[in-house]
Amino acid sequence: MPCTQRRSLVLASWMFAALNLSTASLVAQDDIDLSVDRGARALDFDIDDQGTIVLAWAEPKSPYDQIHVLRSDDQGRSWIPLYVGPLGRVEEIRHLSLDLAYGTGNSSIDRKVYIGVNGVWSDRGQPLGFLGMLSGSYLQPWPGPQCVWIEPSWGHARPWSEMHSSIAVIPLAGGSDYAVGMAFTFPSLKSGTSTVQVTYSEDYGKSCQYGRIVAGPYGDVISSGSNFGHPSLVGDLNTRETVLVFHDDTDGVVHLVSGRSEDHIQRWKSLKATFQTSPSVRTHHPEVAVYRGEINFTALRGQPDRYGAYSLTWYNGITAGSFTELPALHGRAQTSADIEIRGNDAFITAVCVTDPVLPNPGIGVLFFQAHVRGFEVTTTQINDHPLVRPATPRMAITPRGANAIPAESQLYRTSSPTGDIWIDP
Repeated sequence: MPCTQRRSLVLASWMFAALNLSTASLVAQDDIDLSVDRGARALDFDIDDQGTIVLAWAEPKSPYDQIHVLRSDDQGRSWIPLYVGPLGRVEEIRHLSLDLAYGTGNSSIDRKVYIGVNGVWSDRGQPLGFLGMLSGSYLQPWPGPQCVWIEPSWGHARPWSEMHSSIAVIPLAGGSDYAVGMAFTFPSLKSGTSTVQVTYSEDYGKSCQYGRIVAGPYGDVISSGSNFGHPSLVGDLNTRETVLVFHDDTDGVVHLVSGRSEDHIQRWKSLKATFQTSPSVRTHHPEVAVYRGEINFTALRGQPDRYGAYSLTWYNGITAGSFTELPALHGRAQTSADIEIRGNDAFITAVCVTDPVLPNPGIGVLFFQAHVRGFEVTTTQINDHPLVRPATPRMAITPRGANAIPAESQLYRTSSPTGDIWIDP
């Protein structure tokens, strides 16, 4: 077993020199937030109610990839490494998802970071997929990683094509407690099909429940042999609901399922089917956000065009009512669109084709701000430099306000041998 244990429209930006992990901070310069290994991947981050940023990514190393977890208390001007190193015998880290726990009023469980890990390890020379939950305080550096292995239904499997997970701190007891949920894809017993499963930690990352099949053969909500994937999981403090979206790539639809968090997590009750997109147009790769009962989710629609892009659409609704498809945000999105909502405002970011000239179309990180019901849309291009390759940008919002801070997980083309991670506050 491998282990047991945005821009807010401020004009100023900065550049950090190459990351020196033996020091506690970096010196702010001009334009680049972090310079990292060219092969760095799997970026995710979040911001707490005091404006603290926690950022994680993976870098290729031999024989084991390294995960980097850093904290910034000053909007990215300096960074404090929390942990840099391998995760047991995980050889390759393919995907990370991150969420923060704060505001519970209980110092023993507050200010913690939880990171879902998808990767590859080997058992007697055979490569196997790995699912884990990494956790720790983000107030001080870690002596080592606390990473628990997640056991999905049907046990081990060889690495699968879509190693994607979504981790979420799910409020319980009116916000004074929480569980940590992780939704993930996993192969099913039938060739060419896959499941969406969920697991929860009720002891703050020390252990996890066995994986529960939400969709797939013997699924609690949908029991069929389809190619389910790309889950996105959130919890709502106000409605006390857990909300999960994912796609069925066989039928070309997106499903939204939900349920009372205490019933689902603590009493093992199944989530309930709430909404499904129309099968008339293929819809896929959803991302969901909730805020005080309001739900928005983005998705890609149609088949890829000659630029490898799709129409970027989004939906609005509540679990007790209907959902409405809103006007499309862009006609040529190359990645899924991360989304956050605060009050009546939605903040969305994706990589889109900005200059449709073949054979090398221009692409950019676009930031959309709109009312949650779909009107008053403004669009801003964030990146100032060419993108080396499209990778899904991520977004986080300081809870005290409506400042969206998208972070591009793309590696930018620069004159140096390093790749660049950007956070634009």
